[in-house]
Amino acid sequence: MFARPLKTKDRFIVVASDGVWQVLSNDEVAACVGQAGGDPAAACDIIYDSAAKRWAGKEDAPYRDDITSLVLLLQ
Repeated sequence: MFARPLKTKDRFIVVASDGVWQVLSNDEVAACVGQAGGDPAAACDIIYDSAAKRWAGKEDAPYRDDITSLVLLLQ
């Protein structure tokens, strides 16, 4: 688990299950949010798609851990 106090420059919070963090780095998840153009639902879809592709490429496929995410944009 990665946690730190919020800073004034923070623009979003991502809460995700361990299945996301097992296959995507913090930077990769942040890039997914950036690709969404300010749409938190689209960001969740992009995170889901990215994590699902990573899980599909793993040796023990078709197993996939839970890849749930919640994106909160800070205004």
